[in-house]
Amino acid sequence: MLPQAGFGLLALSAMVAGAVRPASAQGSASTASIQATVLIDNTALIAAPLNDLDFGVVIPGTPTSVNPKTSAFAGKYVLHGTRNAEIQIGFVLPSVLRVGPWTMPISFADDPVAGRMGCHRNQDQQNNCTRYTPTGPLVVRIRNGPPPQNTFYVWIGGTVSPAVGQQPGIYLGTVTMSAVYTGN
Repeated sequence: MLPQAGFGLLALSAMVAGAVRPASAQGSASTASIQATVLIDNTALIAAPLNDLDFGVVIPGTPTSVNPKTSAFAGKYVLHGTRNAEIQIGFVLPSVLRVGPWTMPISFADDPVAGRMGCHRNQDQQNNCTRYTPTGPLVVRIRNGPPPQNTFYVWIGGTVSPAVGQQPGIYLGTVTMSAVYTGN
């Protein structure tokens, strides 16, 4: 009985194998072709500062914020690059501003009143920009327009916190933005 069971399995597998054999083609063959194209765009990614982040005159003991979406005193950058290319933007942000030996804290964290301290848009429309937190990276796309509309704009605000007895002077710090193509 066992030899017959083995024979049945062998015959079944031969029938299954025969059932999947492709039928021979009849008639004429057909072909189709497409073109593979690529446009090389070696447009350099250029970042330029347009406006300094300016807190104006502040009162000792009173924290002061600059709103990146609404203030004419927000820091502003423009980027020009390859149309529709993905870029990553990052900042090196100071934790203090200085005048001589004196310092004043500055923060770029989200503010309960002013909101997120970064704002971005591919057009120069600050009041329509999208808020984000500039302490982390931002991945976006350059505007898909011909030069000079191949742009991206970034605004940055912040909060300074002068001490009650803060030494008078013009306190300075450097806010550095960097941008790089991601390859996507």
